[in-house]
Amino acid sequence: MKTSTFARIAVTGLLVFVMAPHRTYCQTECGEILEHGIFNISSTDSLQIRTKVFINWLSQSSLDSYQKALDTGGSLGIPIEDIPVNISGYERASDWHNYQASLQKLDFSDERNLDAFKKVVIAADQGIVSAWTTCVLNKAGEAHAAIEVNSDPRQFLVLLDYTPKGPPNSDEITDFAISPATVTCTPRIYTYWFWHTYIESQGIILNCTRQLESDAVQITGNSLKGPLKAKLGGISSPPPIAPPRPPAEPVTTSCSKSTFGPPAGDAISDGYKIGDQDVWHFKCPVDGTVTSVTYVSCVYSNGSACSHINPRPEKTGQCPGEPRMACVTWQTNDGNYKVVTARITYIPDSPKK
Repeated sequence: MKTSTFARIAVTGLLVFVMAPHRTYCQTECGEILEHGIFNISSTDSLQIRTKVFINWLSQSSLDSYQKALDTGGSLGIPIEDIPVNISGYERASDWHNYQASLQKLDFSDERNLDAFKKVVIAADQGIVSAWTTCVLNKAGEAHAAIEVNSDPRQFLVLLDYTPKGPPNSDEITDFAISPATVTCTPRIYTYWFWHTYIESQGIILNCTRQLESDAVQITGNSLKGPLKAKLGGISSPPPIAPPRPPAEPVTTSCSKSTFGPPAGDAISDGYKIGDQDVWHFKCPVDGTVTSVTYVSCVYSNGSACSHINPRPEKTGQCPGEPRMACVTWQTNDGNYKVVTARITYIPDSPKK
């Protein structure tokens, strides 16, 4: 019986693409649902193939922003927000086009990639089963067209469905067209005045190929029992993926300051002594994150090496709570003018061009 055949297809459905956001299926005519395509695959297929089908759908050129994908998924009960935030270094919210291109290059033989999409694919399975079953089984006696895709984005099926509600047991196709003209389908549909193809109770399945995966397919036609309309969005040709920004190279610089406190200098008293020597430090700002600081030297104003000064390497480094500031610490009881020099290594805020 035809109803059971398409009920079985419903139970194996994967995705439906509906452009109008936040529309519920129970309030929608079958034709309006099917017009945007059924993305169907057997439940016996692997998670790998089902995930590839989902990626084909998510890569459609009509889904040209993350927000549009989010809204469309929300109308279908598909949790698009659960797709990975970042793919190959590209953020879904800020760099959607490169994100889409990276999706098409994922290796789904890698279990980690499958796991990243598993939750979304399973949710899509459940939502579309309910939608298709409610739509078709409640619309017996009407003709419908639907599109199914598989893991090859150029190959698809066109399903012409007629479930009789009584005599007659077939439906005459009065006109039928598929665009673009480069799409090829078998078997052929005839709509001559002297010869018409009929949709029997078992339905008609057309095996079709589009020349380019970016071709948007439009099916238009009519039968005596209803319109035959379906769409299949084009898949964006992956743009060249910009190479990830190279990591910033560490930068090493030096910083020299006097050991005098304000107002004559920048030294800051730590407020305690080690032995008979007061502990002091000064700060040096850098344009990045401090990774290491090393005390190098101390000289008097005449250039000779200091005496009565001891570096404190355990207190020299990135200033606490200030990652962009280097702290250089020493102890002394010599009040003469001195200049301490330190070597600072840091990771700059952005790579050098």
